[in-house]
Amino acid sequence: MGIAIVTRMLHVEVTRGSIVESRHDVRGCATNLDGEVVGEVSPGDAEWPMFMRSSAKPFQAAPAVAAGVLGELGLSDRHLAVACASHNGSELPVALVREVLTAAELDEGALIIGRDGQGGPIEHQCSGNHALVLAWCVVMGWPTHTYLRRDHPAQITMQSVVAAAAGTEPHLERDNCGMPTHRFRMCEIATAYARLGVGWRGVDGLTEVAAAMRSHPFVVREAGQGDSELMAADPALVAKHGAEGAIGIGSSSGIGAIARVVDGAPRAWGAAGVAVAKRWIAPRVASPALEVIEHQPVLDGLERPIGELRAVWSDGAAG
Repeated sequence: MGIAIVTRMLHVEVTRGSIVESRHDVRGCATNLDGEVVGEVSPGDAEWPMFMRSSAKPFQAAPAVAAGVLGELGLSDRHLAVACASHNGSELPVALVREVLTAAELDEGALIIGRDGQGGPIEHQCSGNHALVLAWCVVMGWPTHTYLRRDHPAQITMQSVVAAAAGTEPHLERDNCGMPTHRFRMCEIATAYARLGVGWRGVDGLTEVAAAMRSHPFVVREAGQGDSELMAADPALVAKHGAEGAIGIGSSSGIGAIARVVDGAPRAWGAAGVAVAKRWIAPRVASPALEVIEHQPVLDGLERPIGELRAVWSDGAAG
């Protein structure tokens, strides 16, 4: 591996007035397309294992694209974007998910996904991911009622694609929505995102996935979130949050990065992601929305600011 640029610590502080009340430690690293480490938050972070969770969705969507599902069913890049989404159950993403199912002559009952507090299965934040897999099954003539089984052809193909992007086989467990979730070292996830950022030819369909995410960042996630706002601010970037405080970021420059809030707190993932993107990928990325994420106000019950949430680098060399 290459020589890493080491910064000793990154954490997200939560202040009350002038006092730091809480702190979330962050791990992270960046690599190039070949998996060479070009930066670590702390020594050893590149080797730290973690689950991708929803940050795997762009790679899971690629084989359906390669199989021609969008063209076969008359779907658009917005439908592809919602397949990569962790959405908030609002009208737009739910309508797009319903259109994917309708095009495949399926209804909401085909989603074996459960509930996540946003409503029924179609409002589930992962419904777009599941809907595209189901549509792919219909096009290929595969059974739809077993689409979550690990020996299903869709699952076998998706796992091979995720492994190809990361450069190694993952350890698999089950995610909350029923899909498998992939455990890799951080450097392997960063490599996958470097490859997503350039539309790597080693995975068919990855170019179209990255283009759809960049074109429709607020379908991938609502406004005000780190991944959507990074993509909205810089068309070279592609980004996706994952549960337990993760965010993967790739760039057309061929650098990828992963950040993970160690305690899993989602309130810290936006600031952590912007900090990592600025350190290694896009030092001048900026927008009013990103400024709010970088210095997110802590409000009282009357919406008055009483502190802020901010990412802080400390105790090491600049990256």
